[in-house]
Amino acid sequence: MLDQQNSDQSTSFEYDTIYQVDQTLNFQKNMLKKCLRANCTNLRYVENGRIHDFCGQTCAKMIPRCAHPNCFNRCYIERDGRVHRYCGRTCARKCIVLGI
Repeated sequence: MLDQQNSDQSTSFEYDTIYQVDQTLNFQKNMLKKCLRANCTNLRYVENGRIHDFCGQTCAKMIPRCAHPNCFNRCYIERDGRVHRYCGRTCARKCIVLGI
């Protein structure tokens, strides 16, 4: 009976260790992504486990806002760094209808 409890505890410990290592590796992979601003080679800013889109406030403020007058979201950025005028398709459609 005692041997069975010890083996269950060791299995649980091994599983917890593997799970923690896996979480650490996933966090490191996400952390190594580059800032979304074009021509910026810095890594993304990490705060309390949350990975931001940019390396800092300077790069974040350089991204223009959506062209829709009532929208305050940042423009959509493609993976290659191309910046669109609108935050998404909905705002683009609204602006086309309004003639903006």
